[in-house]
Amino acid sequence: MFRNLQLEVRKKTDCVVRSTEQKGDTISIKVDEQKVFWGKPVYHTFIIQFDPLSRKSRCECNKFESVGILCCHILAIWSYYRVDTVSSCYVLPRWSKNVIRKHTYIKSSHDVARSNESHNLFRNLCSEFYNVAKEFVACEEEAAILRAVLLDAKSKLTDHRTLKVKTKGRPKGKRLGAELDKSIKKSMEKRKRKSQPDVVDLQTDNDCQGSVDNRFEDSTIWNSADGGGFMDLLNSFRHL
Repeated sequence: MFRNLQLEVRKKTDCVVRSTEQKGDTISIKVDEQKVFWGKPVYHTFIIQFDPLSRKSRCECNKFESVGILCCHILAIWSYYRVDTVSSCYVLPRWSKNVIRKHTYIKSSHDVARSNESHNLFRNLCSEFYNVAKEFVACEEEAAILRAVLLDAKSKLTDHRTLKVKTKGRPKGKRLGAELDKSIKKSMEKRKRKSQPDVVDLQTDNDCQGSVDNRFEDSTIWNSADGGGFMDLLNSFRHL
């Protein structure tokens, strides 16, 4: 709407005040607007009723009454009579950027194409609600059923949002206490492993000694015919 009004301000330069006529408290003003068609200028005349005291104006083009913005003809006579302040009656609340209106929840921009997921969801839900109401709500009983369903859904959504807010926060696995507990547990397990001897699937010294003794006994039996010379040699090593 700002751009539309800006266009009217630019078109004001194509308007020329031709005549004025006093009628009681108001002034009837004829304004010619120049337009170009096929390279030739064409003039259209519009009559504006202007009150110099209240500065209220009405143009026969009825642009303000139909669209809600001032036309270039009214802006031209304001410039002619040096009106530098716009009356509040010409500043409609619906054109304010701060206005709250649920039916235009989906925002739009003339400069940048925007696609917001929440706005798309809202638009789709509104379409579904409209279709349900249009197809089924034909009497007060059906309206009451739909209203009850909506109230129940609202209650569930409120509980869901409340629970979601309560559980919102840093995940438990990411808490400092959880990391500390994990570190302490790992350290204790490491100390426990160090305090216990490692079990290795190898023969002990006693097992090796028993194996040697067995081999020695076998050697004794095998060398008994030699008169015990080999046993004497082994006995000499044991006494070292």
